[in-house]
Amino acid sequence: MRRAVIGLVLLAGCPLSTGPSTGECQNDGDCAGNVCGRDDFCYPASELREVKTMWTIRGMTADPITCRGSSDLMIGFTGQTEESIAYAPVPCENGQWLMDKLPRTFTAVEPYTLHGYLTNRYLIDSQAVAPARTFGGFPAGTTYWGADAGLGWTEMFRVTVTGNSGTLVVTALGKSLNQFFGVTDPSGLISVQFVNLGVPPSGNNPGGSIGNYAFDNIVTATNQTSAPVPPPPPPYLSQTAKANLIALDSAPGARGTLEARGSASAVTLTLDVRGLPSITYDLVVNNTVVAYVVTTTKGGNAHYEFVTGALTFDVGILPLAFDPFGSRFELRAGGVIYMTGFLGGAAAGGNLPRMQ
Repeated sequence: MRRAVIGLVLLAGCPLSTGPSTGECQNDGDCAGNVCGRDDFCYPASELREVKTMWTIRGMTADPITCRGSSDLMIGFTGQTEESIAYAPVPCENGQWLMDKLPRTFTAVEPYTLHGYLTNRYLIDSQAVAPARTFGGFPAGTTYWGADAGLGWTEMFRVTVTGNSGTLVVTALGKSLNQFFGVTDPSGLISVQFVNLGVPPSGNNPGGSIGNYAFDNIVTATNQTSAPVPPPPPPYLSQTAKANLIALDSAPGARGTLEARGSASAVTLTLDVRGLPSITYDLVVNNTVVAYVVTTTKGGNAHYEFVTGALTFDVGILPLAFDPFGSRFELRAGGVIYMTGFLGGAAAGGNLPRMQ
């Protein structure tokens, strides 16, 4: 029998450090008098709290009409040391969601649509299924398989990867396999299979329950050793431009700044706003919507960074796919312009298109 050389690629949230009471948990009975937090670690009750998340849809009350196309949300919580937890699906039309037993180290919350900004479908729909889900029939020469996995955090999954070099079996909790999951076999992949084994027993909990799980953005790839290497993009122009965002009558007292910095290898755009109404805005550059800006519930603040070459899942950073220099910026909501400003400078160069 040949030795399997199948590789496993994971990108998931970092585990939280334990609090004063050490140990993972499934329920309060595992915590010897303390409380099991929503991150599956034990804490004194004083270190946990209830948090209510409320949202609107482009400034309008969430209901079946305004939530059309975005019917399922994921509520994501982030903390001080890169910890993160998320819950889904949450009905958009509810307009609010209560989280109890949240550790106080989590300081930010944001609702996301589950499947893109105005869609409501996974490529593989979210279902609570016990039979195996198998991905196969790959094109000849496929050596990589990957997907955005939406797996239940507390459920155990068995993943069986079959390739021309052998078989790899991974059994782990869904929270260890969530977000991007990828495998590779240099000799060629045959199939990737997922089985939901359910919640493992713990304390007085017999376990076994099975929840929804789903997959999206499934990709396959193969090694193309003979393919020519594309030339690097031309360099960007080294320059810096700053501008104030001017608040209009729709946002009295709001203030904001724009700053763009260009170097030979990258362009960065920073947007800061304060004192806006707490809604979702279109960021418009030269009459083209390029991003969505969500302000905080308290203070109406937002801070966004756009960087050339950034990955879409980089925390707090968005990819910059337009030339910010010499452009008119606006923050709009419901057809109303709340703030506007012009950022000077010459064309960025490189491969950044200018919005028309």
